[in-house]
Parts: sequence; structure tokens; C-alpha cells
Amino acid sequence: MPNFYASKVFLGAAAVSARGIFQADAVLVASQRRFLELADEVILLVDSNKFTTSSGGIVCKLDAISTVVTNSSISNADIAMLRDGGINLVITE
Repeated sequence: MPNFYASKVFLGAAAVSARGIFQADAVLVASQRRFLELADEVILLVDSNKFTTSSGGIVCKLDAISTVVTNSSISNADIAMLRDGGINLVITE
């Protein structure tokens, strides 16, 4: 992917916490890290259940994410965590 470029990249995650974004598979961790290096803006698309689970490999810290799109079941604590981190939050129905 040396010639790859994207103004925006959309990622999923197996888990999200104050420590960062996680994936269960080492290949996904490596590929998502590469996409992060080659994109201007990173948008994370996850359902609110991802904030209550854990997974093995860390892809990046939260500060690498520009925007999180999730559903309305997200907890107030997780909303505060994201907003305190300067992350734009979009909550869907």
C-alpha cells in the first residue's frame, strides 16, 4: 500500500476503551495501523457494545480518531470519554 492515500478512512473495531481501539486479529491490527498512517481523517464506526467488551491487539490510541459514529445506547461515561478526548461524536438511532 505504499501509494495508497485517502482523505478519510472508515474503520471498525472489536473493542473501544480509554486505552484505544482494539482488534482481535493481528492481521487487522497491522492493516488498520497502515491505513491510519496514510489517511488525513479517521472515522470509527462501532455499535455501543464495543465500549463494554475487550479484545487483544491495540490498533491505536483514541487521539488518532477524528470521529466516532455509534448508536444511541452508548453510556454517558463513554460519551464523556470521547468528548474529553476531543473526538467528534455522532450518535445514531
